Amino acid sequence: MFYWLSKLFWLVAQPSMACMMTIAIGLLIMRRWQAIGRNLAIFGVLFLMAMSVSPLPNWLIYPLEQRFAGVPKPKPGDAIAGIIMLGGFEEGPLSRQRHTLTVNEAGERLFEGLLLARRFPDAKVIFTGGSFDPEERGGSEAVAEYLASSGIAPSRVVIEARSRTTYENATFLKLVLQPKPDERFVLITSAFHMPRSVGVFRRQGYDVLPDAVDFRTVGVDSLTMPYAFPAEGLRNTEYALKEWAGLIAYWLTRRTSELWPGP
Repeated sequence: MFYWLSKLFWLVAQPSMACMMTIAIGLLIMRRWQAIGRNLAIFGVLFLMAMSVSPLPNWLIYPLEQRFAGVPKPKPGDAIAGIIMLGGFEEGPLSRQRHTLTVNEAGERLFEGLLLARRFPDAKVIFTGGSFDPEERGGSEAVAEYLASSGIAPSRVVIEARSRTTYENATFLKLVLQPKPDERFVLITSAFHMPRSVGVFRRQGYDVLPDAVDFRTVGVDSLTMPYAFPAEGLRNTEYALKEWAGLIAYWLTRRTSELWPGP
């Protein structure tokens, strides 16, 4: 129920949809309530511009990315039981139809996982993400095949292909891994997604070492940088607002260890 309610909420609340609805409503009511309709349409346009070309997206996403940016990367000699790659980088339908692994802009999660798999040859290599629908699991199957073709022994690979949310990533994977108190896992995900991910995994009893990848800002200088491509700015706005909303929702439902998880 939580999953479907969150999806329904975000369908309406995501910035691009909210802006289009505001503009459309303003135009529709302008004939009868001219001033109100005009102001709504203007507000929708200005809000859309702020979220797509101004530095606002960077102000929203920068704190999320910086939360774990200073955590040292795992190094040879560290005791690592497993390397967890959160799904979201794989394109399931495309991978299934094209019979090859297709990744999106979050593909660094996979590349970092492969790098660490070679650095820690005794660690499990773990992928979590997918769907309850077997027809939509092409992505996880393609990831497993890619890991095998990259020289990762099948005995090291763990694939959890049912989870649809970060909370389900941690809970479903826990049933498979049965993590022990003295075991440490590297957690790989996009930098803006790391605070919520760490909170959820800590809540489930994992000892995780965050390894953030897929940064969208270059640092504090990004706070004054406008976007040359509006689609990129709008996309980052939606990523950031979704994470802020997720942090609050997970905290209210006790799915995370704290409201603002940190190192």
